[in-house]
Amino acid sequence: MVNFWDREPENYGLAMGTLDDDPGVRPWCHIFVGSKAPWYEITDSLPQFDTEEAG
Repeated sequence: MVNFWDREPENYGLAMGTLDDDPGVRPWCHIFVGSKAPWYEITDSLPQFDTEEAG
């Protein structure tokens, strides 16, 4: 099994639905906007990127 996070060992992947409390972090951008459903509208002012290359 390939772990996506193996490339970035300092980061962890965790499904947000498994948390009981507010994790204390907030999104700073939207990634993969280029492949979102055409009917889904992003209504906040966060930066949007077509791919994961968010800087």
